[in-house]
Amino acid sequence: HDEVAGGIRDGTVPKDQAEKIWTDRADKMVRDAGTRFRPESRDLVSAKLQGVAARLGNGVRKAKEQRDRQDVTASLDGILESTAREYARDPATATAKAQGALATLGPQSTYAPDVLGRKGQQWLEAAQYTTGYELVSLGRNDRSMLDVAERRIAAMESLDPQKRAQLLDRSQAYRLHLDQQDDMRAARAAREGERRLKHAEAEFNTFQAVADKGTVLAPEYIDRAMLAT
Repeated sequence: HDEVAGGIRDGTVPKDQAEKIWTDRADKMVRDAGTRFRPESRDLVSAKLQGVAARLGNGVRKAKEQRDRQDVTASLDGILESTAREYARDPATATAKAQGALATLGPQSTYAPDVLGRKGQQWLEAAQYTTGYELVSLGRNDRSMLDVAERRIAAMESLDPQKRAQLLDRSQAYRLHLDQQDDMRAARAAREGERRLKHAEAEFNTFQAVADKGTVLAPEYIDRAMLAT
């Protein structure tokens, strides 16, 4: 009994074959044990062993039922996880799938009724947080997308206020990063402009000095100086 029940729980005994495996093994044990008793005791012993086997068979069935519930729980958790990711694309459809799974699979799972009652709200909160997180991540290099993300997050009524604040803080951090990048690009552009201006000034001063001396200037040099200035 312990071997079969334990095998059901750890998956080494297929649950759909468990009762047959148990019945075959128990019947064989009863038959084998009966041969070791005197003929006048054999019937009584076999009857008692069959009664023990029947009682232990209930334990095997309970182990199978428990494994069935565990498998349903795993399936339900998988559906809730996948629909939480789908929520960003189609909130209505994802919500319907999640609620349907909770209604049909929930009572057959290992979740207690009070835990199951909280699952729907927990799923919605998690789905909205995942959606907000993805939206902010997508907008990390685009202010307009961050605007969209912040509006969507503000409209999520089931989102925990602390998590909403975390998402909005993250969005603001990306905005600050974009501002810093703009400042850095502007600073680089200013430095480049200053460098080009100094180069142009040097070219012009050289050109003017040479021209003032009355030196004949090559057309190529004139073109280069004009381009620089």
